[in-house]
Parts: sequence; C-alpha cells; structure tokens
Amino acid sequence: MAPAPHSYGTPLDLSPLENPCVSISGMTSPPASERYLDRVPSHTAVISHGDNVVEAFSQTGWQWGGIWPGPVDYQHFSVNGRWAPCVDHAHQE
Repeated sequence: MAPAPHSYGTPLDLSPLENPCVSISGMTSPPASERYLDRVPSHTAVISHGDNVVEAFSQTGWQWGGIWPGPVDYQHFSVNGRWAPCVDHAHQE
C-alpha cells in the first residue's frame, strides 16, 4: 500500500474542526464541525475566500479545497489540485 499524499506534504489540512470537509450530501468531517458550515469568519481559524492564507497558498501554486465544486474541503490545500472526496458517515453521539 502506497503512503498517502499527506505523508509527502503535497496536501495540507489546516484547522479541520473550523474548516470541515463537506460531502456532497452535506455531511461534515469531522462531525463536530457542522457548526462551522456558516463560513462567516467569526473565529480566527475559519478559512474564507480572500483570506491571507488562501492568497499565500495561491501565489505559490497551491489550490484551496474551499473553491472546489464539491465536495468542498475548507481545510485542504493541495500542491497538485488533487483531493480525496469526503466520505459520508453517520454522526455518532
């Protein structure tokens, strides 16, 4: 089994709780991140369009998962534009 791209540093995930991966059906990963679907930058870790971190990665050729058509992955930055889709899961209490 080949190592995942994250082990090579070609994608990075920043603040996953505040920047969830959102599956096509609307499920969030991690499950506790659902409250951050409203992307108003009310918390310092929330990544939004036009933020300095998005601009900095963009200037070096990295792509932000927050602009993908779906599933959207707000935490994800990728040097090659590739991503793994979010997997739907049942919320566990």
